[in-house]
Amino acid sequence: MTSTECPAIVTYAPQPEPDLRCEQVLVSTSLEDHQLLVQMVATGLCQLEVHLSSDSEALGGSKYPRILGHEGAGYVKAVGAKVEAAKVGDAVVLSYDYCEACRLCSQSQPAYCENFHQLNILGDNGSKFRAIGNPHSPIVGGFFGQSSLSSLSVVSERAVVRISELLKDEGELKLFGPLGCGFQTGAGAVTIAGSAASGDVVVVTGLGAVGFGAIMAAKIAGCKTIIAIDQVDSRLGLAKQIGATAVLTTADRRDLRKELSNCLGDRRLSLVIETTGAPNVIEVLVDCMGHRGRYIQIGIPNKSNSGASINLPVLSLVKKRIIVEGNAQGSATATEFIPRMIQWYREGKFPIDKLIQPFPADNFASALRGMRDGSVIKPVLIW
Repeated sequence: MTSTECPAIVTYAPQPEPDLRCEQVLVSTSLEDHQLLVQMVATGLCQLEVHLSSDSEALGGSKYPRILGHEGAGYVKAVGAKVEAAKVGDAVVLSYDYCEACRLCSQSQPAYCENFHQLNILGDNGSKFRAIGNPHSPIVGGFFGQSSLSSLSVVSERAVVRISELLKDEGELKLFGPLGCGFQTGAGAVTIAGSAASGDVVVVTGLGAVGFGAIMAAKIAGCKTIIAIDQVDSRLGLAKQIGATAVLTTADRRDLRKELSNCLGDRRLSLVIETTGAPNVIEVLVDCMGHRGRYIQIGIPNKSNSGASINLPVLSLVKKRIIVEGNAQGSATATEFIPRMIQWYREGKFPIDKLIQPFPADNFASALRGMRDGSVIKPVLIW
């Protein structure tokens, strides 16, 4: 097995704090039929990296050491014998893996692949990463089919979206990595899962990349009222610039139920995109839903709330005909939706450049701090 050395950010088991290290690793360059070798240009950081580096049992457990990263963008360096998605030299954005064989994949719903958890969260890609100095010590890869927190990675063909003809320059490639998860999830939740249309009243809670993706998509859809909820004032101000028609803060322990009811007035709340995972927020939002409203849960609880549950008002659910659903990747098929978001960006409708802050990859600790304290909306590591 041939391999080459490259820098990567390796996540070790939390003890008790996250343990991430920028290290040189060995990556195999021997590819299976449907694998590609991708040289990363940029990798977005997401709250999912924070969850999995902070809590070994998050989302059903995790093996360590491992290489995370699921918002990669770069250039193809080599391809397996049967790869059709891209060729050597192509610019690609990476998204998520899926099996193609289960019932939901066969129904064109790859974001809900029955094997999604195994392939994207737990799965390995054949132990393509090894520790230098100890070649018998594997490092788990294959995260979301990409493990893009390595400057060079073996990627599943199904996670690849070729964008060579859509790309103007490498500077854009440094912006487009987060399209593969965060922005796709928020925008898809509004336009695909939520079927938002002109006249709808939308609430978006939590203003990270997912929340801002939802706000931008709601504006594109012509939604009548777009209410953004967060606890960081600077993010609320930016939300109004991006497309929110009203903002509410949760920073000073106000009565969110009363504030939201006052903001809605007699308007029907038709769509909620919830990204915080906070049980107290969730219960208020479900209670405020309008008749036949759709509530979409995206956020997962943080470590302190990992076992939390909520009370659902059964009578209200039935009387109002409320739809409550969990969501993955905005229900989007990446090969279709990423080009759509790039077109929105070209038209000035999807200004992700206002939301992204680049960091050198070896300064990942500063990027994570900024994401945690709210000063950075979408950090992107540049390799």
